[in-house]
Amino acid sequence: LNITFFGQQAYGVEAASQRYFSKHAKDLKVEEAALLAGIVQSPTRYDPVNDTEEATKRRNTVLTRMAATRAITQAEADKAMETPVKLKVREPKRGCITAVSGSGFFCDYVRQTILSDPAFGKTEQERSKLWNLGGLTVKTTLDPRAQQAANEAATARVNKDDKFAASVVQVEPGSGKILSMGQSRPYGLNQKKNETVLNLAVSNKMGGSTYG
Repeated sequence: LNITFFGQQAYGVEAASQRYFSKHAKDLKVEEAALLAGIVQSPTRYDPVNDTEEATKRRNTVLTRMAATRAITQAEADKAMETPVKLKVREPKRGCITAVSGSGFFCDYVRQTILSDPAFGKTEQERSKLWNLGGLTVKTTLDPRAQQAANEAATARVNKDDKFAASVVQVEPGSGKILSMGQSRPYGLNQKKNETVLNLAVSNKMGGSTYG
């Protein structure tokens, strides 16, 4: 469970516990532990920050299964299912959501490149472990001034809450180096603020992580 993805940039049950409940995993209540266990199947669909209803349904499915396998009693399961989901979300302090100069989409592109390249591991799990635990030093072609210009250009005529979104990418002629990636919608996980991790500048295969 140390490298399992729980959405919202949380890898591992301890990170997920801190992210959603601001507490250590060992201190989780039954209903909280069940919520985290349910997220793993589909971190985007069962994201309790953006869809409490779906997350609650999934949590209750896990609790039902726990009772059926006698991990907990039926009475404990019933009590837990009656408990509303109460999050105490702690903003992540790592990952592309913390990227400086509005370069979240660029950062995520680099991340997706590594996670999809077999040169960094035979399986996606191996590549993910390398990215999160490998102590990598990654040097990129990002130009902070170009990034600022891209952000300004993308938001100049399109608002973040518009139905359509704008995307700007700057590539250096000759070398092909990507200097910036900007969008009219800010990089992030809060859909209520019109944030997104979907990178419109790349193909569907690398269209941004669902977790930032």
